[in-house]
Amino acid sequence: MKKKAPMLVLVRHGHSRANAEDRIVSSLENGVKEEWGLTALGREQAAGVVKALREQGHVPSDPSTGFAIISSPFRRALETAQQIADSLAADGHHDVEIRTDEALRERYFGVGLEGASSDAYREVWAQDARDVSVGPGCGGESVLDVAGRCEAFIDGVRRSETADVVFLVSHGDTLSILATHVGRRGNLSGHRAQGLDNCGFLVLDS
Repeated sequence: MKKKAPMLVLVRHGHSRANAEDRIVSSLENGVKEEWGLTALGREQAAGVVKALREQGHVPSDPSTGFAIISSPFRRALETAQQIADSLAADGHHDVEIRTDEALRERYFGVGLEGASSDAYREVWAQDARDVSVGPGCGGESVLDVAGRCEAFIDGVRRSETADVVFLVSHGDTLSILATHVGRRGNLSGHRAQGLDNCGFLVLDS
């Protein structure tokens, strides 16, 4: 009998130091640094994710439920993932390990926007609405670039993951593109309609 595909729970990272400083931190080199982790508010938000999911009926309380957490390697996502793991451990699930996958990394906005004010996102998203194949200048990823890496990643998770519930901890644009493309929730040009707040979550149908 074919095993049912796992429930996929998309979780955006908690409030981060980059959010607090209103800066774009999208390169892998910068994103993994400790200085770009969560704020105290972000840790508090992340600690409440599992409880909120349970209250909405998305996460079963059955002790036999198997969980997995796959995170972006960025510090803000990993710290969010650790808070989720700690919450699951408090519920008796002590063997949940956190794995990282670069497919979940932040959308790279290019050298020209690295460290810039987040006000620059507006122009990027306006360009996304015009043409999803064009990314920000200086090497930034287009919507199609991100959709391609996310689709291949999700296909692999659905084929090989043995857990019942898989938390995917990632970033704003990566998750809005993933939800739109893989979750078939509209056109990629309007991916920001699926944007999540800090520690917002979305359950993808299997």
